[in-house]
Amino acid sequence: MNNLVSTLDGRSVSVVMSDPWDLGEFISWKPLRCVVWNARVRRAGRRGGGKEAILIRLKEPFTFDDVQYEYLLGSPRYQGSSLGDLRKGGTKVHCNFLRTPPEQLDKLDPFDFWWRGGGGGLIGALSLD
Repeated sequence: MNNLVSTLDGRSVSVVMSDPWDLGEFISWKPLRCVVWNARVRRAGRRGGGKEAILIRLKEPFTFDDVQYEYLLGSPRYQGSSLGDLRKGGTKVHCNFLRTPPEQLDKLDPFDFWWRGGGGGLIGALSLD
């Protein structure tokens, strides 16, 4: 996984949303263009072993339903999926994403999911641009 960080950080990626429906309608189902802020294995916690996580920053942040979307923290949705698969040409990795408030980036480890970000979750397919 250490290699994952060096190969994905700073790369352009896209998220094609599949849920929630109302957010998809709001953005006209256009892909969210993003930049990888950080990718790594988050440390083992109370709920099990370490898992892959990726922090991405939207190139065009927006507000929906009084929630600011600028950073998204994602993890592979399906068992056996890996963020490392992104390095394969044309591969998509289905992920669960949580909106991450910008102020959270400085205060706590943004890869620690315990705080849950106050809403703004979505499901989508992540791919390299």
